[in-house]
Amino acid sequence: MTTRPAACMETSCSLLNRAIEWLVASIEKVLVRQSEKTTSFRVDRVRADADRTARKQFTSWADDFPPASTEAELAAAICQAWRQPTASVAARAWLRGDPRPLEEQQMDNRTIGLILGVAAAAAVLALIVMARRRGLARLPGRELRVADDFAALQRLRQQGGAAGSIAQRIIDSEREPWTFALEVALRAVAPPDQRVLLHALADAGIGIEKVRPLVGELFDSGTMQAATVMDGESRWVVAQPVDVAMMGYRRGARMLARAEVSTCTADWWCLAHAAPECPVGRVVREDPEKYTGLDPEYVTGWTVAQGFRAIADLRRDFDESILQRWATRYSSDLHRRYPDQSTHHLVRHGEVGESYDPSVMKAVGGDPVADARVVVIEQRDGLPQHGFGCRGAPPLLYAVVRVEEA
Repeated sequence: MTTRPAACMETSCSLLNRAIEWLVASIEKVLVRQSEKTTSFRVDRVRADADRTARKQFTSWADDFPPASTEAELAAAICQAWRQPTASVAARAWLRGDPRPLEEQQMDNRTIGLILGVAAAAAVLALIVMARRRGLARLPGRELRVADDFAALQRLRQQGGAAGSIAQRIIDSEREPWTFALEVALRAVAPPDQRVLLHALADAGIGIEKVRPLVGELFDSGTMQAATVMDGESRWVVAQPVDVAMMGYRRGARMLARAEVSTCTADWWCLAHAAPECPVGRVVREDPEKYTGLDPEYVTGWTVAQGFRAIADLRRDFDESILQRWATRYSSDLHRRYPDQSTHHLVRHGEVGESYDPSVMKAVGGDPVADARVVVIEQRDGLPQHGFGCRGAPPLLYAVVRVEEA
C-alpha cells in the first residue's frame, strides 16, 4: 500500500519571501562578479522595493490564466500580461533554481526592485495556479503538494455535477492550496451549497461525517437548527424525518453544518406520534383542533399543561380499557422525557374522599350545589372512570364520579 506524500506547509507569503531573498541575493552576486556594484545599489532598498511590488502585484491578480505545461512558462506569460516582460527572466530563474540567466539581464539600479518584485509575484502565482490545476507545483528538488482538503475538492471537480461546480469555484479563488482548510473556505459558501458540497465530501476520506437526527430525538442546538421558535420550558424533539438535503455534517468535534429539522414538543410527540399504533394518539393526530383547540400549524407547540378542550370527550370514541392503557403509556412517556419537571407529569383525578372539583371531574346527576366529596368512582366496562391530566391544568380526561354534599 502506497502512502500519499504529506502536503506542503508553504504559504504564498513564505514563498514570496523565499523568491525575493533568492532573487536579491542572486542579483547582488551577479553585480559583484561583473564589478558593476555601485553605491546606488543598496540591498535593503532593493529588497524593500521588491517586497512592496510583489505584494501589490500579488493582490491584483486576475483569474484568467493561459494554459501552460510548466510553472516557468506560466510565470513568463503572467509577466507579459502585467506588461513587465523583462521580469520573466528572473521569474524563470527562481523557478528553475538557476541564476545564470540573470547574468545576461540588463537592469537599471533604479528599477531592479520593481523587476524582482514582479518576478517573485508572477513565479509564486504560477505555482499556485499549477497547484490548483494538477494538485502539485514544482520547485527545484521539491514537489509542493496541496492540502488533503484541497485535493478532495480537486477530485470532486473531476466528477462534475452540482458539487463539482461548487468545488471548482472554491479552487479558482484559493490562494493557499498548500494550507487550505475546508472549514475556513465554507464561510464564503451559501448554506444550501455547503450541504451539497459536504454531502459529496462525506465519502472522500477526509473525516467528514453525516448527521441525520432520528425522528423523536431530543433537539440539540449544537447539531441541529430549526425555524420553530422553541420555548425554554418544554423539551423539543425532531418531529419529521430529516431529508437528505437537510442533513448536518461534522468533522471530529466540530460541526460544519447543522441539520435542519422540524420540531415539536415532547408532549405532542408522546401524545400523537411516539406510538403510531395507539388508537387514541391516531385520532388526536388526525384532528388536533378538535382536542387541543389549536390549528395544525401551531399544535406542535402544545403541552400537557394546556390540556384538552372541555368539549373533547375521548369516552365517546373508546372503551375504558383502551383509555387506561393509553393514559398509562402516555404518563410513562412523559415522565421519561421530563424526569425532573412535575409540570409535565400526569396525575390521576377522582379518588374516593377527594373534594369534588368540577374542573377535572363530572358528577353523575349533575354538579352539586354545595361543597361535596367523591364517594364512588363511576364504572364503565367494569373499570373505574378516573380522570387524567396535569396538576392545576385542564384535564385530558375527566373523572366520572358520584359525590356526597358536605
